[in-house]
Amino acid sequence: MLRTVAAMFLIAHGIVTGAIWIPPQRGKNLPGFGSQASWLFAKSRPTMVALGAVASAAFVAAGVGVLAHQDWWASFGALGAVVSLALIVATFTPWWILAVVINLAVLYAAWATISQGGDV
Repeated sequence: MLRTVAAMFLIAHGIVTGAIWIPPQRGKNLPGFGSQASWLFAKSRPTMVALGAVASAAFVAAGVGVLAHQDWWASFGALGAVVSLALIVATFTPWWILAVVINLAVLYAAWATISQGGDV
């Protein structure tokens, strides 16, 4: 049961991550939010979309790996968390605090899985 909840959470986090970073941003409605607010990627939307797609796919793959009882989920979870954190750093707003906490929790669980050589 807990494994299923964790897997669904990772998959949902991946879907939400993709929904935030991949569609076109509406800068007029949300100033200071999204790729247009990035100090690093404001002039390169394709980079933001590509990173968002990588993070999204990695989280979904990690969720599938958890469901399948595979230890490789940790590598995908760590990749998704690191890329997502990079996007957050590049566009930080206080609204991202929960996303930072979620990504750090995924990173910790992935690290624990890798360092223990098995399931968490």
